[in-house]
Amino acid sequence: MSGTKPVKIHNIDVEFPYEPYPCQMDYMTKVIEALDTSQDAALESPTGTGKTLSLLCATLGWVKKKKNQLGPSIRMAMDPTKGVLPVNLVPRVFYCSRTHSQLSQVVRELNKTKYMDIKVCTLGSREQLCVHEQVSKEKDNKTKALKCRNLVAKRSCHYYNQWNGMDMASLDALYGEEKKVLDIEDLARTAKNHKQCPFFRSRQLQETAELILLPYNYLIDPHLRQTHKIDLKGNIVIFDEAHNLEGVCEESVSAHLSTAEVAFVIKELQSGLEALHTRNEEIRSEMDESSAAFGEGMDKNKKKEKEINLSTVADILEKVFELENQMDLLWEKGEITEALEGENEESKVFAGRSMIDMLEKAGFRKENAVDYSDLLHRVASFLAEERAVEEGKVTIKDAGHKLLDFGSFLSRVFADSFEGMTRRGITDKDMAGENFKVFAVKEKKKITFNYWCMSAGIAMRFLKSRGVLSMIITSGTLAPLDQFTKNLGIPFGYTLQNSHAAKSNQVSVVMVPKAKDGSMLNGSFTNRSSLSYLAGVGDGVAKTVENTPHGVLVFFSSYSIMQSCIDKWKEKGMAALSIWDRIKRKKEIVIEPKNKSELAQARFTFNNAISTKGGAVFFAVCRGKVSEGIDFADTHSRAVVIVGIPYPPVHEPRVRLKRNYLDECNQKDRECMSGGSWYSMEGFRAVNQAIGRVLRHVHDYGVVVLLDSRFHSATASSFPRWVQNSFERIGDVSEIEKSLKKFFGRHGGSKGGGMTSEAMTSSSVAEKRNRSIMIGGGRSTIEPQGIKSIASQYNGSVPMEVEKEEPKLATVSKGFLNRAVTPSSPSSLPSSSSTAKRPLPILTPLLDPSTVATAPSQTLTKKRKIGTNSKMGETKENVEEEKKTSEIHEYDSSQFKQMLKDAGLFDAFKVVASKYKEDKNVNVLVQNLSSIFLPSHHKIFKASCMVFPPPVQNAIKSILVKRGLYYT
Repeated sequence: MSGTKPVKIHNIDVEFPYEPYPCQMDYMTKVIEALDTSQDAALESPTGTGKTLSLLCATLGWVKKKKNQLGPSIRMAMDPTKGVLPVNLVPRVFYCSRTHSQLSQVVRELNKTKYMDIKVCTLGSREQLCVHEQVSKEKDNKTKALKCRNLVAKRSCHYYNQWNGMDMASLDALYGEEKKVLDIEDLARTAKNHKQCPFFRSRQLQETAELILLPYNYLIDPHLRQTHKIDLKGNIVIFDEAHNLEGVCEESVSAHLSTAEVAFVIKELQSGLEALHTRNEEIRSEMDESSAAFGEGMDKNKKKEKEINLSTVADILEKVFELENQMDLLWEKGEITEALEGENEESKVFAGRSMIDMLEKAGFRKENAVDYSDLLHRVASFLAEERAVEEGKVTIKDAGHKLLDFGSFLSRVFADSFEGMTRRGITDKDMAGENFKVFAVKEKKKITFNYWCMSAGIAMRFLKSRGVLSMIITSGTLAPLDQFTKNLGIPFGYTLQNSHAAKSNQVSVVMVPKAKDGSMLNGSFTNRSSLSYLAGVGDGVAKTVENTPHGVLVFFSSYSIMQSCIDKWKEKGMAALSIWDRIKRKKEIVIEPKNKSELAQARFTFNNAISTKGGAVFFAVCRGKVSEGIDFADTHSRAVVIVGIPYPPVHEPRVRLKRNYLDECNQKDRECMSGGSWYSMEGFRAVNQAIGRVLRHVHDYGVVVLLDSRFHSATASSFPRWVQNSFERIGDVSEIEKSLKKFFGRHGGSKGGGMTSEAMTSSSVAEKRNRSIMIGGGRSTIEPQGIKSIASQYNGSVPMEVEKEEPKLATVSKGFLNRAVTPSSPSSLPSSSSTAKRPLPILTPLLDPSTVATAPSQTLTKKRKIGTNSKMGETKENVEEEKKTSEIHEYDSSQFKQMLKDAGLFDAFKVVASKYKEDKNVNVLVQNLSSIFLPSHHKIFKASCMVFPPPVQNAIKSILVKRGLYYT
């Protein structure tokens, strides 16, 4: 961390690690003003402006001042056993993002600041945190939860028992050894190393945490809020990466129920009743045959009866039978409120209140929804327990799953009942009638009732009703901001559309309305299949690729449109070269796969082509992984092309109902957005998210090419503020070449390829991405410590520089790299019975250091002469010095291999290792590794040191240090 002075904002000392840019000051000022006045804020700040770091520092600086204002007498009220102030005395911060990968990035940013000493907790499910050998293998989350509960109840989970056997102080000391905030991966790894349960450790940390990191749904879903005991009263809520928040809010309070699911609920309830009756009979039999004092068995029986009341279960079963009848009646005789043109007779639309009516007629009401949902969960756990006892092994198979689903369904429909929320003068039916629609569809004998929320304001008002002090909603893409805030249905006291840290001349947004023959490039539903359109946009893409250096990203509005374009572009027609051949002649073509597991390989191919072949083009879709979740910096995204506008599917029933709902609202209140405006906003927001790929830091530059005539008529406010001064409107596709040559001429030329190894190193992704992280221009003043190979921590000698003329190959985990590159070779892990450390075999045929390129000048460890103990094969060195210089976590080779597989990167790693085996080029190897692992999998990147020699380790360490990831 830097030694810069605190930044003073409204009498708050903000400890920012670097000298802040003006855009960062503007952002932090808005955050503090919102907190000072207990109001909500919607803040847009482009990627590369240090948004997350600014948000953390401003918020935590404000909280720190509040804590300091309490005075010594109040602080004496601190709970000595937990080391925290009483709840709600100081606001807690709930920081939400869409994925745990994004939350891990928040932790990395936090570890750069002086606020890393606060108490932090990352909430996750068993999917991320369970380490039990049997439970963690289950793919279904419901099965995981049921297995876990049963093992814990029986005290059969050794991880839970180990954690439960230690007091809080001992646990804090144990998990605080790394002197940093742990993200969810760190927590799981540390807990597993200590044979403890990270899931229950996370829940324990939540009790005292000042900063709680969690996914959106944990906070928005009322049932999950109750399950995780989240109290929002007087606290701060932050939604980061919130460009999709509207859809998430609507989905969180929507639900669906089918007649087939109700039939399964009946079956599981009947099984539960039968099993409970049998259990009670067994207890009575034990009592009759027991010689225990009168009343002991009775107490046991009463305990079971208290846990699950048989008569209540029978009552629920009767109501579910009636619900089945009511579902048929609604379908047959319910009042249809609107007709969707083009839909067949097997679908119907009912008012939202019809769902409440149907449930109430069956006996399910707001007053009993909480108790019934809780009981259904307990019956599901009981059913799972009944099927789980088999020689101590857990063998649950879908036991009680439909009961869990039905309980969750009740919790969503009667959401406000779970937190005692009341609305004066407005009943649940009125609210449902106004803001929900029921879309029912019949498939053969199954009828599915979709209970769809039409307004994000429902979920947001639920949140605000919990007494939230202030809500900060932020993203790199919220434009058009005024429409976004209206749709969330709550007042925002502060808004911001921030400028970029980069200058406006570092990006050019080229709007192309026509093809070369003068035909309009209109990608509407009716025109996008025309031959003139497909040929026109193809020519535009080819012109962009031919005149852009290095990497080009092309985003289509959908997979189907992308495939239609590719099929057409491969046809030669009358031209000497097809459009596909024109593109392929200049750059390697990579296509975004639909399967998530194949994305890592696609990314590697793209990055490798830029490094070794001078350029590549990535065909992807808006709203996909490439457009939102991946960082393409510098040479990897010199141009972003948008083909069409990714509006929601125009004929999808939910989209049509949403548009109708908004049009109805607009007729009642002209300030409400119309259905057409919402539809347009959804398309442009996805476009803006893709546009954000072009500039990733303050020194980056690139071009955006918009291939659609409809962009010409769009208002400037439809786009992010940071590009509104960079528009260039040209006549047709033929003018693209002139425009791009002019732009890239100002930035060093437009021809890619032919880079030397040295040039690639200086402009590599890993090097230049660091600029976005070090946006403030400062660097850590902490002297980087030495790094030793991970192999030294599990039955291997310590790899280090040896003072000899010919460098020796680093020792690695036994056989691992051979298995990684050639998986068919037999596995030979070190014997678990061996306790002595032995030097591991040198894989000279695979990695020959004599042909390895020169490594970066920054060395990995201090040179020191070493001796070898011939008896044990161990290096003689100062143990204390190793403790000080070691920053690599303890992984063994099998763990590293499993890490690769879990991340879906095993195949990509094999390709990289094979290539290095052939060319021995350190620069290309490290660049390929960084493109695979960074930024999301930096721990695997660090762990890869174990299989490569010191020159590669040096280069990996250099990248980690410069990116600020070496200590995380």
